[in-house]
Amino acid sequence: MHKNPNLILLLDVPSVAQWTFWRQSDVLLTVDAFFASVCRLLKDQETTNVIWCFDDLKSLRKEVLPCYKVKRKDADSKRDLALQERVVQCRKLITLLRDSILPDFGYFPLWQPGLEADDMIAMFCKQYPTRLKRIISSDSDLWQLLDSKTIMFSPSQNKYYSAKWFEREYRIQPKLWSLVKAIAGCNSDNVPGIAGVGEKSAIKYILGELHGKKRTDIESNMKLIYFNRSLVKLPHKAAVRLPAEIDAHVTVGQWKAACRRWDVDSWADHLNGWIPNVEE
Repeated sequence: MHKNPNLILLLDVPSVAQWTFWRQSDVLLTVDAFFASVCRLLKDQETTNVIWCFDDLKSLRKEVLPCYKVKRKDADSKRDLALQERVVQCRKLITLLRDSILPDFGYFPLWQPGLEADDMIAMFCKQYPTRLKRIISSDSDLWQLLDSKTIMFSPSQNKYYSAKWFEREYRIQPKLWSLVKAIAGCNSDNVPGIAGVGEKSAIKYILGELHGKKRTDIESNMKLIYFNRSLVKLPHKAAVRLPAEIDAHVTVGQWKAACRRWDVDSWADHLNGWIPNVEE
């Protein structure tokens, strides 16, 4: 299989780790399982170039909107105890990947204080607009980043999303997706929008096709829309320029040595070259 040396995968690590977690029945997420998923993705996407993007444990968005992502925590509390413990372990492993495991392999985990993996992905897209990029995530908020050089693959849906697809589906440019979310709200992140106005009505408003009460409701809530857009538009205004080290590569020897240290060498010899950021 041919590798595309110009293609970069922008990996939403929490999203990929959670996808790996839910694909397993009743076992804990392991380093082995995570790397197996990543290398499988590399083979499917035909590249070994990876940017590792993470959330910070602190959230600047939650500081200004305390209910931000609260629904996700409520959902966690309703799960049975065994599943709750697995979810907690998964989150701890994501932090361990960021702070210890990936740096030990020689990689540069990308995160910034108070921000999310989405912001890191968006900063890379902003900083390198001409590079060929593929976002690996199941988060539809990232659709706003789609353009001629950037497409997205959702592991959970096994589906690709492009700017052309988005424009056919929604009749607006991807960069306006954050405005749709600002008007209609973002249910997955628990960002409240204008009551009674959904995504379809928000799109009609943007296109000048909405009239009557809903249009009036939108235009009388511009303060809420402005506030919401500060939450849903990527990257967050606090994001800063990315360092050059994000393109860090390692040797095969470094990779195998780190695999032995983290006890994941049982499969490391059978990857047939699909190893992230390895110099041949």
